[in-house]
Amino acid sequence: MPEPYKKNIFVLLCCFSLSMISPAQADEDIDTLLGLSLERLMNINVSVASKRPEKISEAPSIVSVITRQDIERYAGQDLFDVIRRLPNLDIHMLPIMPTGVGPTIRGQHPSGATNRVLTLLDGRPVRESQLGGWDQAFYRSFPLESVERIEMIRGPGSALYGTNAFSGVLNIITKKADQVENQGSYMSAGYGSFATKTGQASYRTYNEEHDFALTAAINYLDSAGWEYELEDVNNVFDDDELSRDTVGGFLHARYKNLTVSGFRGQTNNKFQNVFSRWPFGDHKQQREFLEVGYEHPLWGDWKTNFHVTYNGFENKAAQPTSISDENNFHDVLYEISVGGSLFDSLNIISGVTYDDRQGTLKVG
Repeated sequence: MPEPYKKNIFVLLCCFSLSMISPAQADEDIDTLLGLSLERLMNINVSVASKRPEKISEAPSIVSVITRQDIERYAGQDLFDVIRRLPNLDIHMLPIMPTGVGPTIRGQHPSGATNRVLTLLDGRPVRESQLGGWDQAFYRSFPLESVERIEMIRGPGSALYGTNAFSGVLNIITKKADQVENQGSYMSAGYGSFATKTGQASYRTYNEEHDFALTAAINYLDSAGWEYELEDVNNVFDDDELSRDTVGGFLHARYKNLTVSGFRGQTNNKFQNVFSRWPFGDHKQQREFLEVGYEHPLWGDWKTNFHVTYNGFENKAAQPTSISDENNFHDVLYEISVGGSLFDSLNIISGVTYDDRQGTLKVG
């Protein structure tokens, strides 16, 4: 039988087999395969595209979403394990930091720092002054149990978010105690290969009478790492374990229209580069984040927002031959904005920002 006829018969058989499935069964299969029906997928609300909640089908950007159900199915250890499943996104790896530096979108910025992808935590920027994108400690240590969903814009977002949003924006949206059914505490622990030990704990409470919500979480990982063989610059051949340990804590509190969020995390790992000498050096990176925000309603959906956002960054890398780097940067961003909609399809936002940056760099 000619090849074109074979293809046509195959297509007809596929169409016939699909037509034998009832609509109810088809919806059930879609829910089973994707977790959400097509209708529910189109009606997911996102806020990263316009800084206001809207249906993903109406967002004026190419937006991808990882839901809480997705995060639980992926069974990842950290945010890197989760976001690497997003389309057109990759985690850039460097020999100096084999645990990854940060996300890259659409193959851009192959350098170590992800200074063209902006990371947001509940809509607020997480960035440092040196290169803008040393995000390893944040993505490795942030407690996954606190993440409700992750929204990503593929494409420029600098008009709304400014620095770093050249090729994309990642918004990590956390669980709020007043928006989830399960209150109280949660704990988990695990053990795996390479003597890997993990642990997570969280606590959420909501007082409806006083309109007060509190969420706290902590994440821990310690791994001996895989064995690495290398001949150093002195022609000495040896092996070592690329160990890694991370710890991070997150806190979010809301009292009426006032919110306070805080994060602190650090990662420690062995590293090697083109100047490697035995034994391997140690690399420590620490990130701090503090956000204070107040929202004041005006009329309709118009409101004024006041934000003070602090980002702290500390980086220490040392080789046993006195090659070392020490970086400390502290950024404070002040922002006042007014926004709302005139019509259903016209959203207006205007504001003023002031950024205070200080830092030190030591090499030698």
